[in-house]
Amino acid sequence: MQLFSNLTLIIKTNFIGLNEFIINNFENQITILNRYGIEISKNVKKFRNKDISISSKEKVENILDLEEQIDLLRAEIAKLRYENFQIQKIKKTKFFF
Repeated sequence: MQLFSNLTLIIKTNFIGLNEFIINNFENQITILNRYGIEISKNVKKFRNKDISISSKEKVENILDLEEQIDLLRAEIAKLRYENFQIQKIKKTKFFF
């Protein structure tokens, strides 16, 4: 009976720790995505600026900056998806050991 109680405590502790890890990971991901979203929205505002005084060179630079930030965001999302996949694998196998 004591063994069962200890095993239950270990599983419960692992489950709580793993859930906290997953929650912290998602909070970090949300922070990262928000940061990228803020940067992209700044560049979209620059891109939509109808001011005639802005040179064509600046407009092209704004477009290239926006494309670069979108590419960085895509790469970050791909990385986060891979990390989530790894976490889900850990979560599935954690209870068997």
